[in-house]
Amino acid sequence: MKTIFIPKLVQNVSLTLGIGDDEYEVLKNCSSGNSISDIVAITKQPWNDVVKIIRKYEKKGWIEIDYEGNEPGYIPVSIKEFPETAVRLGMINKKKYDINLLCDGKKSAKEIADELDISESEIEKILNNMKKNKIIEMYLKIPIEEEPKKEQVPKSENLIQPVCVKNISSFNDISDDIKTILRLCDGNKSIEDIYQQTRFSLSKILKTIIKYEEKGWLTLKVDQYTKLIEIKNQIRGIEDDERIKEIYEDIFGKIKDLEEPEMTYPKEVMGEIGEKEVIRVKLKSELPKLPNPVINIIIDKIFQLKSDKKREELVNKILSSENATKFKFGSSQPTIQVQESPEPISNTKAIPQAEPIPQEIPQEIPQEIPQEIPQEIPQAAPQGIPQPQAVPESEDTAEDRKLQMVLDTINQLNQRVPNSIISLIDAEGAGTILYQTHDWNFNQDISQFMSDWQSSSSSIKLGGTKYATIKVTPDEMFIGTNVQGLGHILATYLNPLTVLLIKMPREQDPLDVQDILPEFKNRIINIFGGN
Repeated sequence: MKTIFIPKLVQNVSLTLGIGDDEYEVLKNCSSGNSISDIVAITKQPWNDVVKIIRKYEKKGWIEIDYEGNEPGYIPVSIKEFPETAVRLGMINKKKYDINLLCDGKKSAKEIADELDISESEIEKILNNMKKNKIIEMYLKIPIEEEPKKEQVPKSENLIQPVCVKNISSFNDISDDIKTILRLCDGNKSIEDIYQQTRFSLSKILKTIIKYEEKGWLTLKVDQYTKLIEIKNQIRGIEDDERIKEIYEDIFGKIKDLEEPEMTYPKEVMGEIGEKEVIRVKLKSELPKLPNPVINIIIDKIFQLKSDKKREELVNKILSSENATKFKFGSSQPTIQVQESPEPISNTKAIPQAEPIPQEIPQEIPQEIPQEIPQEIPQAAPQGIPQPQAVPESEDTAEDRKLQMVLDTINQLNQRVPNSIISLIDAEGAGTILYQTHDWNFNQDISQFMSDWQSSSSSIKLGGTKYATIKVTPDEMFIGTNVQGLGHILATYLNPLTVLLIKMPREQDPLDVQDILPEFKNRIINIFGGN
């Protein structure tokens, strides 16, 4: 069985200080079980260069190398250099000095023994002594050149996996096929996964992803943008589905043929649609003040869970939460009732004007009906009888429209800060996440974060990541950065109870984001009339 080498970053180190771009790309991928072959494919760096970087930081103690498959054997690597005068001064004997020079990470113990004409038993004894005295270390033997048959890169690293940042449930002007493709763009499914699941043509899927990525509805990991640009440039102007599929396969390899269609998928879809409507009705009946766009977001989150039991638990958790009480009400919402009886006429302020009607009509019926009816009824009817066109916009509809405008503004901000995650937080009490452009779980940290912010703490923790404070103003602004290069955060109050939080990658400058933020912040505040 082939030996697969798996380097792991074991030290908590900063990847932003004094490290070149090539080294940074290698080190950041020494995780998640990536083999050296995977890292070569991901970084597009030569095998020898990747191995050299890994060996360099292995000597520093930053990296440990594991393996799967056949045991590769070990090679001696010198970790201590001696000057030429060391032998004369008695610091080391001549044989050990020569062996140390040959411990370059390329030669095995047997190769060193053959070169110096020493028996294998003797070289083993000397190397053990040198290891004990911390002159050498024994490292796994990694071949200088990769084997001709390269290990195939996992599909998750080799294919494009777009993420839809829009809540498409609220858009009625796009087709169901487009919605299906965009819903499947969750960052976990590749284009090939979407192709297999929807059975749409590869051409249709690619053109949809390219179109909505250009509109800012989809985002990609940085290393996947170049792949999308490559395929976009090559299929531009081509309409033939088979030709587009050939171009795709030239770049990414042969795509798996569509499996025989099964009836389970349509049944699952129909079942899911029915279950969504049941949950929608339940949420709306229990929480009548909850705006429809928020209900759509909640339902999308619920159906990211695969288990029916977990979905039910999440629904019950939402309905029983303290924040749910804000969206319940009895008779506080104004309603408009139109009664069939003439009672509204007698209860209106138009009574003095309505009384002459029954008095004059009986007196003038023989001669005056044609004249009196046109004169009197237009005056009394608008005051006593509600007219359809006079019904005001309902409170729910107005709030839904305002909320959708806020979400659209946040998504536009998300496009200005690529690869970021934007969250709206209800800062009251223990704090609750109201909305996110992408999933980022930090609920358990909100309360402590708000406390640390108000006390101008030197650092805070969110989602398991620690951020050092760069700039802080209680009740106004917080900016922090992760010293290991995991990115930055920026938080600001929209109003006394609502916080806007942006998590951005290390390539973004949070102070630049702070400069563009007022434009979007003011738009959100103005939507709600400054409240």
